[in-house]
Amino acid sequence: MPRLAPSFLAVLCALLLGVALTIQAATPSALDKLVALCAERLLLADQVAASKAQTGKAVEDAAREAEQLTLLSAHAQTHHLAPEQVASFFRWQMEANKLIQYQLLATSLSSDGAPPISLEEIRTRLNLLNQELLQTLAPALAELQQGACNERLYRAIDAQAAQQKLDTLHRTALIRAFGDTCRGL
Repeated sequence: MPRLAPSFLAVLCALLLGVALTIQAATPSALDKLVALCAERLLLADQVAASKAQTGKAVEDAAREAEQLTLLSAHAQTHHLAPEQVASFFRWQMEANKLIQYQLLATSLSSDGAPPISLEEIRTRLNLLNQELLQTLAPALAELQQGACNERLYRAIDAQAAQQKLDTLHRTALIRAFGDTCRGL
């Protein structure tokens, strides 16, 4: 068997390490995925607000919110979470969504001549996103528990806001969507 030169082995090891780091960097962390899902959920608030502008429905829908919080909290243990964690997290999501709706309804939405927007279709997408958020929440919280929670969280939020090119309203809502996540971790 031929002997390989030490310099060749060093170059080979460096290349393999570089490939491994590239693959790791290309795979989003659970926290990055959670923030991306939250941003996607918040972008639906624009459509929800437009639908409510067309129909005259109120932004607040306490019955739906309570129903959703109960439903999502019931699945908490399946995802290795406490029901209170799930309820708090999704309450923050709802508050962030309403922040966007109120601002849009107060400033820029007109229902004149716009094609009808189905709130039920939007809610179907929200329900699917909620399930994905539930699946991602525990692993993301585990990442944040490794230390420097606020720094990690806001770095992930800033990265996602830049990637999605979020305006000030949606960026603020994305921060709001994480409420007091780092408290108590």
